[in-house]
Amino acid sequence: FLMQQVNDYISKQSQRARRPKHGAGVEHVSLDYSGAEDRLKDDSVAGEPEAAFDYRWARNTLDRCLALLRAEETDKGHGDVLPWLLPFLDSSAPGVADYEQAAAALGQSEDATRKQVQRLRQRYKAILEHEVAQTLASETGAKPTDAAVLDEMRCLATAIQRHG
Repeated sequence: FLMQQVNDYISKQSQRARRPKHGAGVEHVSLDYSGAEDRLKDDSVAGEPEAAFDYRWARNTLDRCLALLRAEETDKGHGDVLPWLLPFLDSSAPGVADYEQAAAALGQSEDATRKQVQRLRQRYKAILEHEVAQTLASETGAKPTDAAVLDEMRCLATAIQRHG
């Protein structure tokens, strides 16, 4: 009888050790509602739902373009310089847009840093124009004109400026 009890105990302990714990292998999602009201207030621009929608569209488009630019630069092996250069492209990026600090951190001249930022801005603009053109093409089903892309980019800039 005692031997059976010991075997049962060892078996239960072994099963317990192999059993997954509550939530094992599952990604936990935080449901932090603190500040939700403030975030909702920030999303509404002067109480106009259309303006809030335009801002969210513009912000999502800019974020998508930045992600594409990051991926391109990382693929080229330039991912380590991006934290120093992205603040020059997007004011919402973390960091300070200071050419002197960026040049010192990257170990290059300030002129070289300015040239790097200029090239990144040009590539960022090209990516943005392509994304806007794709959006217009998906709406109309036809290739948009340059004037239509330019007009949409003006709307994007207006939406960002109106919110900020």
